[in-house]
Amino acid sequence: IKESVSYIAPVVVYPGEDEMEALAMSAYEALNGILPINDYK
Repeated sequence: IKESVSYIAPVVVYPGEDEMEALAMSAYEALNGILPINDYK
């Protein structure tokens, strides 16, 4: 992606943003009824 858009503006990548942890926590909460599960059709 960086090569495709870097002509528009500089692209900076910050490591350690914990996306996988956030995804896992949301899945856990959804499966345990804390967050609603949306069904898109």
